[in-house]
Amino acid sequence: MSSQIGNASLKRTIEDVRIFKATNNHNLKMVFTGYAGSSNLITNAKIVRALVNQSIIVNGQLKDTREEAVFAKSIIHDKSFALVASVSHIPRAMTLFKNMGINPIAAPTDFHGKNQA
Repeated sequence: MSSQIGNASLKRTIEDVRIFKATNNHNLKMVFTGYAGSSNLITNAKIVRALVNQSIIVNGQLKDTREEAVFAKSIIHDKSFALVASVSHIPRAMTLFKNMGINPIAAPTDFHGKNQA
C-alpha cells in the first residue's frame, strides 16, 4: 500500500506525524484528506490511515482546498491547528482557510529549491 502514496503526500504525512508526536498531546485530532482522482482506486486519505496506524479522521471525497477547509471547520471550528501542505500550496490555502474564519498555523513541506520558503 505504501507504494500507492505519492512523494508529496508522503512528505505531508511525515510532517503531520512529526507535529503530532512533538505536541505529546493525545487529545489532538489528526485529520487527513486526499482525493483518489481518476487514476487510483483508493483515496490518499485511506492510504495514509493505513500507514500511520493511528486513530485519525479521514475524508477522501474532498476534491479541492475549499472543500477541505469546509470539512476542517466542521471539526476544528475556530481552534488553531497545523495546516500541513506543500510549500507551493501554503499561501493560497492559508488565505482560503483564514477567509473562512479558521485559524491555521502554516506547516509547509515538500520544498523543491532554495528559493522556496
